[in-house]
Amino acid sequence: MVVLAPGESPPLHVHADTEQIFHVLAGQGELSVSPDPGADPRREPIAAGLVVRIPPGTWHCVLNTGSDELRYLSIDAFPGGVPAATGASKAGAGSR
Repeated sequence: MVVLAPGESPPLHVHADTEQIFHVLAGQGELSVSPDPGADPRREPIAAGLVVRIPPGTWHCVLNTGSDELRYLSIDAFPGGVPAATGASKAGAGSR
């Protein structure tokens, strides 16, 4: 689970080999997505109950725009299989 304090956001980043699913559990925020780091990102509001998919290779970040914590599940999926660098086996991938 990811927990962001009001005003907190990770930097805009990308996962070349990972698809991510975010399920917002509490709070409100803003999801920014972009095809590349030099482009102006598209910004969308997010709130509890929303589920969003971030395809591999998509630059993204989440900003907590509310006055309470923003809590969301971040689920990683590896369309090409679990990368060897993670050290996880395919059998253990679901426990990440």
